[in-house]
Amino acid sequence: MSGYYIGIDGGSTYLKAALIGEGRVIDTMVKSTGIDNNGTAKTLAEELCRRNRIAPGDVGYIMATGYSRKVLDIADDDISEITAHAYGVRMTAPREYRPGMIIDIGGQDSKIIYLDGNYAVKNFSMNDKCAAGTGKFMEVIAQILETTIDQIGSLSLESTAPCDINSTCVVFAQSEVISLVARKYDRRDILSGMHLSMARRIIKMMKKSERGGDILMTGGGALNVGLHKAFEEELMKDVYVAQYPQFNGAIGAALIAEDDRDISRAVSALLERNHYSVDVVYNGKDALDYMLAGDYDAAILDIMMPGMDGLEVVKRLRKAGIYSPVIMLTAMGEIEDRITGLDAGADDYLAKPFDGGELLARVRALLRRTGNFTPDIQTYQDLRLDRNNFKLSCGENHVNLGNKAFQMMEMLMRNPHKIISVNQFMEHIWGWDSEAEINVVWVNISFLRKQLAKIGSRTEIRMVRGAGYTLEEFDD
Repeated sequence: MSGYYIGIDGGSTYLKAALIGEGRVIDTMVKSTGIDNNGTAKTLAEELCRRNRIAPGDVGYIMATGYSRKVLDIADDDISEITAHAYGVRMTAPREYRPGMIIDIGGQDSKIIYLDGNYAVKNFSMNDKCAAGTGKFMEVIAQILETTIDQIGSLSLESTAPCDINSTCVVFAQSEVISLVARKYDRRDILSGMHLSMARRIIKMMKKSERGGDILMTGGGALNVGLHKAFEEELMKDVYVAQYPQFNGAIGAALIAEDDRDISRAVSALLERNHYSVDVVYNGKDALDYMLAGDYDAAILDIMMPGMDGLEVVKRLRKAGIYSPVIMLTAMGEIEDRITGLDAGADDYLAKPFDGGELLARVRALLRRTGNFTPDIQTYQDLRLDRNNFKLSCGENHVNLGNKAFQMMEMLMRNPHKIISVNQFMEHIWGWDSEAEINVVWVNISFLRKQLAKIGSRTEIRMVRGAGYTLEEFDD
């Protein structure tokens, strides 16, 4: 499995990209968006790979976020800026701090994002597009004052008498600055006043009820030492700057891509440890094909799947008359997202991060509702099968079964009057993608027959030639 992931944050002015792997940020890169978003995004990804001597095929997934995320063809999928920034701080926040609030100063807007203890989004606020509180506004003021965006922060720290700038509209604020210049005010005082004005305006967006935890600055604005100081002065508390602040959204997008693969593997392992047979796919088209062709008791779908999202998959399943229960598992935990998923035909919804025990409980609840639930203890005639310890018992005698043999015995005992074909055993227990040969079924049938004899059971596994296997009933 590929160990590298790329996140691309498509801003209105710049495209930022981050390459992650091995639990760290490997490299970042930024380029002017230009007139060809797709071409710039492709160049960024190629240069990141080339600079780090990584073959493009070793990149497992590319996730886009930001203003132009929907039009970046190179991306496998996209995610909202809010979710990407929340994910990003898991890697960019200083280790000793626990952010409860993110202040993100972007080129076209500024955002306040409120996080819970697991870094999931609780709420957020955004300024108006025309508001004088964005990176673009700072660039315009820097030009008026004949300096650069990189210098305005340090220049403002030299101020002795910050100017008052009160306009909330970017056009009027620019006029106000031009007026101050005409009246011979020191540009250092104008810059300091601009930073204080921006900080006050953004602080007004904060919801008092949502405040809690450390405050972290992200976005290009976080690189401005003058703006950082203005926030600390106005809030009268420490405000921390993220590592790679300009790339926090791109890093978050890459982390989501990585987490999706890791979570898929973790969920598969969790279910298999609890004696469920699992098939894992990584795109919506494969998920739909498997569900249409197979006989599945339930499905766990992520909304953010490449090729076809989880909502579209479940819509098509319901249209095709397939009503196997579906749990939506996704990073998007807002109420509106849950309603959308449930209305599309999903039966339940679980937001990431989640607890494995809760996922198992929800799976069991859905299977109970649909009649596909398998109890921990199954009985048939003189046999008793215990899911908790893999024991097959007859009276006082018992044997411990291996995972595959247990699942085969479970299928037989769940369907005592049904003939189960070799292909059904292969599909349900080994899965479509398994490299196992068909003779593993015969080997395990032979093993189970010996175990039944060993514990003294009168129940036998009978072969129906050309059809499959079933449990033989006996008369008392």
